[in-house]
Amino acid sequence: MKVCIPFKPAPSGGTSIFFKKFSRALVEYGFEATNVFSADCDVLLAIAAAPLTILAQAKLRKIPIVQRLDGIYYPANAGRRWLWLNKRILPTYKFFADRIIFQSEYSRQVCEYFFGKASVPFSTIHNGVDLNRFAPHGETKKLVDGQVILCLLSNFIRSFEILPVLQAFDYLHAQHPQTQLVVAGKFVPKLQHIPESRPDVIWLGTVAHHELPALYRQADLMLSTKLRHNCPNAVLEAMACGLPIACFDSGAHRELIADKGGICVPLNDGFGAFPKLDAKLLAGVGEVILQNQKRFSQQAYRHAKENFGLECMMEQYIAVLKNIIQER
Repeated sequence: MKVCIPFKPAPSGGTSIFFKKFSRALVEYGFEATNVFSADCDVLLAIAAAPLTILAQAKLRKIPIVQRLDGIYYPANAGRRWLWLNKRILPTYKFFADRIIFQSEYSRQVCEYFFGKASVPFSTIHNGVDLNRFAPHGETKKLVDGQVILCLLSNFIRSFEILPVLQAFDYLHAQHPQTQLVVAGKFVPKLQHIPESRPDVIWLGTVAHHELPALYRQADLMLSTKLRHNCPNAVLEAMACGLPIACFDSGAHRELIADKGGICVPLNDGFGAFPKLDAKLLAGVGEVILQNQKRFSQQAYRHAKENFGLECMMEQYIAVLKNIIQER
């Protein structure tokens, strides 16, 4: 089976991480993976979208098209340009795809709310984690003595993604002076003043993906204020390393954590304006986790191992791809 994935990966980012590990896994399973379209491809996998010319050629040649949808743009997260930003995603969803794979149930809900229900068969397949790399035991990244609280985001572009974390840490630090906050991620220029104003926090900047397992293992708790994320890889990777998470009930968080990999703070969130986050509530669930860290750590690891292994994800994807080729 030759699978065409017309996508050019970037050095970082969830979509690029998925492309790289999925392509490698396809080869390990004995299939051929390419990002260059040709007439001998058996199936085309569009990660969110693909060039319309390629989709049209695939349709003409009756090559099945599977759209893997992690998320879409909508007014609250993209402003007035949201339809323009969806200019390739929406046509793929409406007219070209023969099968849809949603990254999470939350991803499906968002898509159906703004685009309408899919007119073709669909599945929900969560991201998978390489459990050989992301595991509780292995190399650690020793940063400080005492308990480490971690906050991780590839790019900090909104102040509410970091300010409530700092406030929650201040509450926790008052009760646990031995704790230290470590933040990994790149700040956009307009937010650069935030790390500059807090020299008591360890700011790592961008951390290479291969260095993350050692970082997760060093930490005791991850604070996450990610809102409306469809299937955050950091949550799955952290749990696989036995790192429990304190977060808000937004996006796919509760769906992924399931009250086993951590605790979600209740939040009345929809698709409109982003809600205000209560840092005290986040600190409160963080306190519960720190007081029972060993139990939460074991639960998180077990939950990830049972539900989010890369092999589990690949088996589901391959079943979908084989099915649609047989139906061709």
